[in-house]
Amino acid sequence: MALGDALCHDLAVPTVLIVDDHPSFRASAQAILEAEGFEVVGEAEDGESAIEAAQQLRPDVVLLDVQLPDIDGFEVTRRLTSNGRGPCVVLVSSRDASDLGPLVAGSGACGFIAKNELSGAAVAALAIADRLVVTERAVEKHVTSIFGKLRLGADAEQHRRVLAVLAFLRA
Repeated sequence: MALGDALCHDLAVPTVLIVDDHPSFRASAQAILEAEGFEVVGEAEDGESAIEAAQQLRPDVVLLDVQLPDIDGFEVTRRLTSNGRGPCVVLVSSRDASDLGPLVAGSGACGFIAKNELSGAAVAALAIADRLVVTERAVEKHVTSIFGKLRLGADAEQHRRVLAVLAFLRA
């Protein structure tokens, strides 16, 4: 079952930023996630690049390795989620979750997946539990649909106000 089928028939495709210092894992993760209904919008190989990419790309989900060459994944997660409006961060590692102790829970991440257990379904389950994967595009699509049903499509001022609210929520 594709991710879109599991969530909602007209929900926008969730976007993902993949962060790992190993190009082979990034490529494998991208193939797995795209095959299961995600849109990979970017990659980063270290913590600083991850923070910049997440701010620029605004992905719904950040798939984040816990061991990076500069800043560890736990600190990156704290920085991305500190304002309460960051992306759903899913931590990954070749180590088992039991090896990481309370670090995952204390980081602000949506959860943890061992690299050898990565699947779109596992990422979707964590993202759904965190936010129900309601994206800005999904909200805009539904608002536009509602405007059409209410025959407000021609009212540019109302549409501008709704887009302003979405911009505020995004900030």
